[in-house]
Amino acid sequence: MSLIYVTGPSGAGKSTITPKLNERGFEAHDADVDLCAWYNRETGLKVEYPKLVSDRQESWQGLHTFLMDEELIVKLHERSEGITIFVLGNCSNELEVAKKYFDKVLCLEIDEDTIVVDQNPTDH
Repeated sequence: MSLIYVTGPSGAGKSTITPKLNERGFEAHDADVDLCAWYNRETGLKVEYPKLVSDRQESWQGLHTFLMDEELIVKLHERSEGITIFVLGNCSNELEVAKKYFDKVLCLEIDEDTIVVDQNPTDH
């Protein structure tokens, strides 16, 4: 079958769609939770994301990047021979990984007004 990647900006609905796909019987993964991690740009080593906001200021962000774990994607790609698997997320190396392993790439779009309304449910 196929391995499908769904990307898009924060707030476009990727995390909302993932459990909906699972409920409908598809295998779907939230890449931000299951398949990506923070890495030190210089060493390439995986690091923990700081829990305190004060510890993840601009200087920390400049030294680290959020990447998809290619080894995990390879395993999903191998398993997708007989089924359709969805991966939903957004990370720095998504295009590089998508070109190698994904059969289809979809990009969700959302306008700024919709994002603002959705983040303020009392405004509906």
